[in-house]
Amino acid sequence: MLLRGQADLFTAGNDVGDFLTGTARAEAQGHRFLVAISSFPKPIVAAVGGLAIGIGTTMLMHCDLVLAAEETRFQLPFVNLGLCPEAGSSMLLPQMAGHRLAAELMLLGDYFDAHTAQRAGIVNHVVAADTLLDVSISLAERLAKQPPDALATTKRYSSARWGDPCARPSRRSTRTSSDCSNPTRRGRSSAPSSRSGSAAT
Repeated sequence: MLLRGQADLFTAGNDVGDFLTGTARAEAQGHRFLVAISSFPKPIVAAVGGLAIGIGTTMLMHCDLVLAAEETRFQLPFVNLGLCPEAGSSMLLPQMAGHRLAAELMLLGDYFDAHTAQRAGIVNHVVAADTLLDVSISLAERLAKQPPDALATTKRYSSARWGDPCARPSRRSTRTSSDCSNPTRRGRSSAPSSRSGSAAT
């Protein structure tokens, strides 16, 4: 399967307003999507260009081959918004990138470039923007020609060490996660108004 966005925008992520108000429908939709790709039995190739914000970066940790255009910018802004990183990324990224680089990317929430994403293990290859789609399609076609049983089994075994970071947590841990993602539930002040509205994660 090949995942792609527009040339200048892979995804701007979820609406911050949905996170701050705890909109159940939006949370359920995002969770279903992440579960679907993390449990998908066939290889997933992602072609990433432009901006990959929030879920646009965390979802890549559940893909098998990720190609990014030179100009791509990534961001994990969750902590900046008073949220815990989603999709098991707080577990996966330190294993992929090492603690210090993962901490820098998650705790500061700054934009980072395609080469940093490659160094962090989020991206396989960085390519020119005008070749991104062609190279991605070529890799997807090569995968499609591989023996399907061997391909699926190899993917399953190589992914087994991650467990299922998108699985629903226990009732107790769900409350903890909810408290973290919505500070007002623990009596803290709400996030600054400048972070709400049309901003995205």
